Amino acid sequence: MNERERTALDAFARELSAREQARAEPGTSVPGLESIRADELQAADIPPLQWVVDGILPQGMTLLAAPPKYGKSWLCLDLCISVASGRPFLGFSTHQSEVLYLALEDGYRRLKDRMGRVLDGEKAPNKLYFAVAALALDKGLAQQVDEFVAAHPDTRLIVLDVLARVRSTATRQTDGYRLDYEDMARLQAIATRHNLALVVVHHARKMKDESDVFNSISGTNGLFGGADGAWVLQKDKRAEAVTCLHITGREVPSETYELSLDKASCRWKLLGTAGAALRTGAVRDPVLEMIRALARKRPEGWAGTSAQLLAEGQALVNSPGLTDPAAIGRRIPELQTVLAAEGIFWQRRTKDGRTLHSFSTNPPWGTGREVGDHDG
Repeated sequence: MNERERTALDAFARELSAREQARAEPGTSVPGLESIRADELQAADIPPLQWVVDGILPQGMTLLAAPPKYGKSWLCLDLCISVASGRPFLGFSTHQSEVLYLALEDGYRRLKDRMGRVLDGEKAPNKLYFAVAALALDKGLAQQVDEFVAAHPDTRLIVLDVLARVRSTATRQTDGYRLDYEDMARLQAIATRHNLALVVVHHARKMKDESDVFNSISGTNGLFGGADGAWVLQKDKRAEAVTCLHITGREVPSETYELSLDKASCRWKLLGTAGAALRTGAVRDPVLEMIRALARKRPEGWAGTSAQLLAEGQALVNSPGLTDPAAIGRRIPELQTVLAAEGIFWQRRTKDGRTLHSFSTNPPWGTGREVGDHDG
């Protein structure tokens, strides 16, 4: 957002606030509601949403969650350096600005070492600032940020690493959801007041939630519900080379990106959207390999239960670690997009109380056999 746009937005907000305060009932200390007619809002000159990283990070408060030691601090450092330098981040273009990285779990020595590994001989950007200590949300963090932005008005990105270091003080009477939501509201207010992107780093649970990846964010739903957007880093096993970055938000289309951490440069690299690494063979998935093998063997189509898929697939693909039919059943829907891109189409039906999976390279499914008939 340029200076003209900021001035216009501030003037509009002040005008609206003054008009609505004048409407407050006389003789009372309670202000009236601030409101605006639909036609006034339609005609208002409000600047459009500003992006810090095109397509994935707009202004507002974004929660970044991952289990411990997943590399989220490396991701944050690369993000800060990229925006301060104006270079792409994960292949997405950035809008150069001043950046504040609140690295509250680090010291300056560690930050210098880490920055040196990421920069690999390049000169550090003069628009990036670090701080390793800050007050809590209920002790003055907002005022500290206000003072920093006043001194550095070109700031468009602040990364807070981690949330636990600035949480408000809880009492025995404090409701967990309310405390979580109020802390998010305080952080969101900082981002809104200064028209910047505030990325707040938090921990995720070690256990995956098959129904919704964002349920893995540690704490109550007040954290996720109070954020404008969320990023979650997740993978099936810690030792796997590919990590999924799940993104969602009020202004961001939901998407899953596959990343890998380059251990030499300590920078995350984008492999593509969900399924790209599987299609290119960058990562091995035994369930996908079994379905591919069955599709080659049975081009006319195959149907059966997860247990039958395991039995027949193991004869074609050697995967000794794959033994749980229920796990296979949960994995198949996640592979649907990858399979479709390869011309293998999946359908799930229930017959006689059993869940049956059908795979075919020639949909629709009318091949003369009823779905669920299995001769293996």
